[in-house]
Amino acid sequence: MNGNRSSAYQQVSVTDSETAVAPTERALILRCEKLEPENAQDEASVEDRQRRVPKFSQEALSGLTVLLVGAGALGGEIAEGLVRKGVGTLKILDFDTVGLSDLNRQFFFSRDKHKPKAWALARNLYPHGAMGTTIIAWNLAFENAQEMGIDLSCDVIVSAVDDAETRIAISRFSLDHKVPALFGGASITADFANLFIQAVNGPCFACAFPGETSGERTPCPGSPAIKDLFKQLGGLALYAIDSLVMERPRNWNLFNICPADASFSPGGMVGRRDECPICGGLP
Repeated sequence: MNGNRSSAYQQVSVTDSETAVAPTERALILRCEKLEPENAQDEASVEDRQRRVPKFSQEALSGLTVLLVGAGALGGEIAEGLVRKGVGTLKILDFDTVGLSDLNRQFFFSRDKHKPKAWALARNLYPHGAMGTTIIAWNLAFENAQEMGIDLSCDVIVSAVDDAETRIAISRFSLDHKVPALFGGASITADFANLFIQAVNGPCFACAFPGETSGERTPCPGSPAIKDLFKQLGGLALYAIDSLVMERPRNWNLFNICPADASFSPGGMVGRRDECPICGGLP
């Protein structure tokens, strides 16, 4: 990895003003409280109910570091779920700021307008954590963070961006560092979404979506977007992350969501493409 750059971190309390000027390479670090039963005989632990889920491992999740690229609608759904479930460390990257039109579907409030999305999301997640999650957020694009040597070490990386070039960069990062990656996205008409899992030694993002290998910038052009679709996709991503680090079953690497048509194919297993320009079909 890029080495530990903890000396560049800036720990900020949840009451500090975000308007203060700070170098973008510095991270906002928040550590959620870890709540314990006051009386273990009469009160169950925070994680008690999810521990009862077959094949679920709290130990695996609590030891996990997830790197989330994109703090918008999908990123917020995934991040909130991970923090509530007690992921060990959540790293967040996003260079954008909160706009008024984001408030109908993203994990922000009126006080967050014009603030860096990554930092605002971290602050908003903080009170939702009760199992000691560490949240580290940078106001940076993924590619810039790589160039600056930011510590992006992780066990799983999640792409929650709408940009083809960044998705390809994340796919390459996943291959180079041998960590699984998740890619979530919605259609331009907000009636369809999918989630692809790039497993270690499995087919890559470009194998599943060869049309995106041009790597052109494709930022959200003000296209339709609505919370219900991202909430469904976020829940699916949370399950998929579990399946990568514990024994929760999963027989797919591409899953499609189409709320309007229950007969639509849910996806399945995508294979490698020998002609793939990213992985070349290599085992």
